[in-house]
Amino acid sequence: WSTIATLSGIATSYIDQQYTQSGAGNDSLKYRVRAKDSQNKYSLYSDEVKIAYNRFAQKRGFVDNTPKEYVLYQNYPNPFNPTTTIQYQIPNDGNIVIKVYNLLGSEVSTIVNGFKTAGYYETQFDASSLSSGLYVYRLTAGKFTETRKMTLLK
Repeated sequence: WSTIATLSGIATSYIDQQYTQSGAGNDSLKYRVRAKDSQNKYSLYSDEVKIAYNRFAQKRGFVDNTPKEYVLYQNYPNPFNPTTTIQYQIPNDGNIVIKVYNLLGSEVSTIVNGFKTAGYYETQFDASSLSSGLYVYRLTAGKFTETRKMTLLK
């Protein structure tokens, strides 16, 4: 094994991270990712991944990393105080709305409201003006809707 790149980590994430290596000379390669803790004391290796290198597709721009489905991920950290991260992916361009509701069904915040292109997104929610408790957040995109719970502990 040889190191081909060193990248900064993003801490805990529920979205698959994508890494690319350009200029590969072989038709197939084996890769693995090594994760280190912040003090470089411990490391963990991923399983080997064999990648078929398709020169034709890459040269013509046919490699597509667009999500294939709508997904609203669980916020992290959860429970949280007072901020948390919400990640989501959308396969089509369109208007996206993410709102937060209390358990009585009253809207307490709109986090995202606007046009987004297909892709992977992450947004922060600041609940410093809310009281401790259980809340739900909902992603609406066209006919797609998904809801998840989160807990604010102050």
